[in-house]
Amino acid sequence: TPILVGLALKATAGGIVFFAYLWWSGKLPKLGGVDGSQWKWILIAAICNTGFLVAYFVAISSGPVTIVFPIMQTSPLLVAGISFLFLQKLEKVTFRLVMGAVVVVMGAVLLTLLSFA
Repeated sequence: TPILVGLALKATAGGIVFFAYLWWSGKLPKLGGVDGSQWKWILIAAICNTGFLVAYFVAISSGPVTIVFPIMQTSPLLVAGISFLFLQKLEKVTFRLVMGAVVVVMGAVLLTLLSFA
C-alpha cells in the first residue's frame, strides 16, 4: 500500500470510529467549547501525529518489519525519558512506570526474537 493511501485509510477509519464512539456515548463535545489558546495545542498535536504516521509508514515501507517494529516499540522508554526531562511538574515518572515501559519493550523484543527461532 502506498504511504499516503495507508495514512489516509488509517486516519479516516480511526476518526470515524472515534466520532461514532463519542456520539454513541453522549460525550461528543460542542465546537464552541474550545478557546483560542487551546487551538494552538490542537494544531501542534495534529502536526506531530501526522509526522508520526508519515514516519511510521515510511519506516515500514523502507525496511524489514522485523527490524522496524521492535525499534518502534521502544517508544514507551522514549516517552518516559522525555516526560522526566520536560514534564516533571505534570507527569511523575516513577520506578514502577519505568519498569512497566521496560517490560513492554522487552516483550516486543522477545516476540521478535522468538519469531526468528
